This record gives sequence, structure tokens and C-alpha cells, in this order.
Amino acid sequence: MGTDMDMQATRARIVDETMAYIKGLEEAIITLETEKASREALDRPVVLRTTQSGSSVDVTVSGNMAFFGICVAGSRPRLVTRVLEVFEKHEAEVLSTTVACHNGIATVTVTATVLEEEAVERIKGELMII
Repeated sequence: MGTDMDMQATRARIVDETMAYIKGLEEAIITLETEKASREALDRPVVLRTTQSGSSVDVTVSGNMAFFGICVAGSRPRLVTRVLEVFEKHEAEVLSTTVACHNGIATVTVTATVLEEEAVERIKGELMII
């Protein structure tokens, strides 16, 4: 049989190991919560709206997906071609495009994957001057 000293040493070792294990779990929780918050921030849509002289561009971004809504008053020859050329220039993959005209206002919507966050701002800026 063990002595009281051996039993106390064993208990102390068990308590120390348990505390170290719990501390490791707490650190893992903090790491996982930080990663979760980062992912949630990326998944949260970002909405940007810009207007200029009879035109407006709305942009919604979620992750690497971006939805662009372009409204243009008046006639603009080659509007759709020029819009798509902007996306091609910035190497954004266009997934879908729709075009509608009503009461002299043309609306072009584009859903695209954009690899660089800065590219969204550049695309929006170029769409405003079309």
C-alpha cells in the first residue's frame, strides 16, 4: 500500500494535469471563437452605393461574391458591352447578367466572383463613368 505522501503526490499531479488540460481547452476556445468571428465578418454582406449624374451603382459583397446593380438614365450606346468589359479588365468572373429598360432608365445587374477586395472598388469606380 502507498503512503499518505504518495497519495498526496498523485492527487497533486492529477490536479495539475487537469488544470493544464482545462487551460489548453480554454485557449482552444479562444482560438476557435476568433476564427469564427473572422469568418462571420467575411460572410456579412457589404453594401456600397454611389450616384453620379443620372447614374447609380449599388454593390453588395459577400465573401468573394459581388452583386452590382447599375442604373443609367438616358440612352448609352454599347452600355452592356462596356459594363462587361470593365469586369473582364479586372479579371472578375461574371456568373450572370440581366438587362432591363423602363421609362428611359436602363438597369444592368451583374453577379460576379471577385478575387481582390480592392477590385470591387475599382470596378465600381469605372462603372460610374460609363
